Amino acid sequence: MQTFKKTIRTIILFVLAFTVLSTILFEIFFRSEIHVYQDIRERAALAGSIDTLISGASYAKRALIPAEMDKVLGTNTYNLSASEMTMQGRYQLLFEEFARNPVKTVYLELSMHSLSLVPYEGTREGDLYVIPRLDTPGKRIRYAFRSFNLPSYGWLYRQLLRRSAKDVEAIFTGEYTTVNKYQMRGYIPFEKKEEYKKIKKLPYERYHLAAIKIERYRKNLDYLYKIIDLCREHGAELIFVSMPVSEYSIAKYTNLQEIHDYYQEIADENSLAYVDFNLWKDKTDFEYLSDKYYQNPTHMGNKAAPVFSEQFSLIMKEYFAGKDVSGCFYEDFDTLCRDRGYVNEANLGLEPKLE
Repeated sequence: MQTFKKTIRTIILFVLAFTVLSTILFEIFFRSEIHVYQDIRERAALAGSIDTLISGASYAKRALIPAEMDKVLGTNTYNLSASEMTMQGRYQLLFEEFARNPVKTVYLELSMHSLSLVPYEGTREGDLYVIPRLDTPGKRIRYAFRSFNLPSYGWLYRQLLRRSAKDVEAIFTGEYTTVNKYQMRGYIPFEKKEEYKKIKKLPYERYHLAAIKIERYRKNLDYLYKIIDLCREHGAELIFVSMPVSEYSIAKYTNLQEIHDYYQEIADENSLAYVDFNLWKDKTDFEYLSDKYYQNPTHMGNKAAPVFSEQFSLIMKEYFAGKDVSGCFYEDFDTLCRDRGYVNEANLGLEPKLE
């Protein structure tokens, strides 16, 4: 009996010690802000001044520079976007910023995959990035319980522990720095200075031979509608926007119109504007918006983002002035592809490969 009690005490002490050590390590990680997606201090310093928010995944994070937008629009913008950001994560961060800022406008970036991330599986990385952006232990714990299921907890713990250990190592090796990488108010340039050089030659001769796999999950849709309700509650204008992918991608995929129409339907049902910059007519007029200056087939490189941010803002300025900007965009992707010469009639009857 004594041996059993001693074993139980040993286990309890081990669990307590392990919990305390983990808590200390996690707190170092949460407070360090070494990682590119951490921005608690930056957002706190701007509290009360932000009137425009960008909410999206890496498409928007790499494409929209708040400083460039503010020059044109006279706004005070912050880009909340992060890689693989889920609709739940977007809602959570928007909720945080609405509570402390006089937000008037929200640009919600919608990509090919915004509603297709599989809850608890495909969304794990995106939800992981949200946790260290929340400023209290209670918020982090609640978000973790809402966004991860039981089989994912082990993965989450390992990821947090790995990042925490990396931060501790950085402190002891002298590589620790509290310099916030969000000094550009959420815009994150690629670390590599040179743009992506490996985009294949535009597949004009292989027009529309691939299709994007479309699966829309209820959880993602639920949080999209929560975002719509949140903006209405605070009297902010919500605008759906899609960032332009490369011409390679536009020529390649056969169902971009289906994706566009789905977002347009939700926008129309809720009396919202939807601006799809994949249909922007003048994109090919700008050298830095050519595929040569994309980091990969779906994300802009560092030279493209300033140009696009300015042009995006000029069009939105016209929109806010009450002008009709529909003339800046093609009516549909068929018209775009035919106008740009991406059509080869001999290939239109082939079955596209699902990707």
